Amino acid sequence: MEEASEHDHRPHPLMRIFTFGEFALERLVSCPANAANPPRYIRISPEEWSSRGPAQVLLKVLLCRTNRRASREELMETIWHTSESPNAIHALDSAASFLRRHILWTHSGESLLRKIRGSEETSFKLSGQHSLWVDADALLSLAAKAIRAESQGQDPLPLLEAAHALAQGEFLEDNLCSKWAQGRRQMVDGARHRVLYKLVELHLKEQRISRAE
Repeated sequence: MEEASEHDHRPHPLMRIFTFGEFALERLVSCPANAANPPRYIRISPEEWSSRGPAQVLLKVLLCRTNRRASREELMETIWHTSESPNAIHALDSAASFLRRHILWTHSGESLLRKIRGSEETSFKLSGQHSLWVDADALLSLAAKAIRAESQGQDPLPLLEAAHALAQGEFLEDNLCSKWAQGRRQMVDGARHRVLYKLVELHLKEQRISRAE
């Protein structure tokens, strides 16, 4: 992922997003001094969204894009089916502002959504995995690491089990028919299936029949 080293000194991501099953966000509220203790996150309640459906769709669309980035025109075409309407421009700016100021703000005072102005276009980009952890991206990373581990003669089972544990439910289950999610859905589902089949293969190889079933 682009900017993979972004804030990689952080021991814990500032926010976590769960895309399998119920869509949910959690914000980091405290990091214990003792590294052995887990950090504390609180879930963003439905009330915090203030019925801002377009803002949530904007966030989901960006999560489905390469490098979590998309141009203003692409977002308007995807969500509002136009790139020139003043109403669409206002709606996009309002949704992005709401995300930056109310949903994707962090205890450190920064926002995990950036507006990037270029010479020819304006884009919106979400922070990388070290700051904004997403379960689907974690699954894809673990699946890729498992393949590399096996090719190097290492045991891929811990990585495969960790990946399999993440996939609890359908990817973006509220948007099963949304065209903008299909490319990412196919990629994630493909990785899920490969992880599952490989787990079954390894368990059968070691005669762990009940685990394989």
